[in-house]
Amino acid sequence: SVTSIGQGVFFGCTSLTSIVLPKELTNINDYTFSNCHSLTTINIPESVTSIGFRAVQGCSSLTSVTMPKSLQAIGMLAFAGTSKLLDVYCYAETLPSTESNAFNDSPLKRATLHVPASALNTYKNTAPWNGFGAIVPLSDEDIGT
Repeated sequence: SVTSIGQGVFFGCTSLTSIVLPKELTNINDYTFSNCHSLTTINIPESVTSIGFRAVQGCSSLTSVTMPKSLQAIGMLAFAGTSKLLDVYCYAETLPSTESNAFNDSPLKRATLHVPASALNTYKNTAPWNGFGAIVPLSDEDIGT
């Protein structure tokens, strides 16, 4: 029944490698996972509508992020400095309002963005999403069909 995790709760946690977020969570607050250098993946539950300022910034081991269909907004520098990011799965068919610097200092040119086929062109034509090296439709396996 947890709907919110306080701002900066896991900030700088050095041993957090993965986390299962509550299904009732509605947003990821500012600095929640900032500088969690061991965090490798994060799967954001379907109930989340926003990701806050620097929420996942500086997670230098993060390779994969899954964002839900319900996502509406991504804050400034939310994923900045995620230097090993390789795959972002964004199920949102309506492009989330995203700050242009949400992925600052992240090597997007070598990362792949997986999005719904119906929204592929929108992601390809909108910053910062168009900075990904590859933007591909979600596969049937990704969608669960």
